[in-house]
Amino acid sequence: MYNQKLSLQDTRAEFAQRMEEFEKRLQKASSSNSDTTAIAEDFATFKEFTLKSLAALQHQVDLLVLEVDRQEMRSRKRILLIHGVPEARQEDTASVVEGVVVDQLKVIDFTAANISRCHRMGRLNSAKSRPILVKMCDTGIRDKIWFAKTNLKGSSITVSEFLTKLRHDTFMMARQRFGVKKCWSRDIYLYGFIHILCPDGSKHRVSSLAELEKVAPPRPVPEQQKIAPQVKDNVAASKTRRANVKK
Repeated sequence: MYNQKLSLQDTRAEFAQRMEEFEKRLQKASSSNSDTTAIAEDFATFKEFTLKSLAALQHQVDLLVLEVDRQEMRSRKRILLIHGVPEARQEDTASVVEGVVVDQLKVIDFTAANISRCHRMGRLNSAKSRPILVKMCDTGIRDKIWFAKTNLKGSSITVSEFLTKLRHDTFMMARQRFGVKKCWSRDIYLYGFIHILCPDGSKHRVSSLAELEKVAPPRPVPEQQKIAPQVKDNVAASKTRRANVKK
């Protein structure tokens, strides 16, 4: 039965694999039958058409996903996340944010009236303070706070953009490949873009995993690392057999 949870890319790969297997069987039968040869040619044409259609459809889906992500990021342009602020039960979050912005960020003219809404994100955790989501009344105030975050240097408090899942995953992957200090987000007008400083000194700006792949394709896993887990399993199984023999 077709798995509805499969992505279009997975479906395309599975279709190609099954068509290839069928084509091999068809080629074996075509060596002694001219009619089967004609069927094989028709099948090859159909396969090429289907794969091109799936590729075009995948491209359209990718474009749609990116456009939805852009719209979502645009709707978040007045939102910032404040991390590392101590949390207290029944706190007035707006007053907490006002204190951080005025005392820590040094934005003296900021008041709670500049906040459209704010709240802690996630479930209450006694071991760690939850980040505060703050939506400002206008982008000017948001930008003023964003560029004042350098005043937080040396403290436990940080300010970040409220990235979509797509951009957050891209940001995390970029950090894994280039290092934490080589990746950041900072645009004032193009919100949610990840900036990357490559080892050769070149700079890039990405907003999706596909764009990141063009900058830095994933490194192939060495054969030794692929074999290592199997070797460990064999050693563990050998020890188990020896232990059973001693018993």
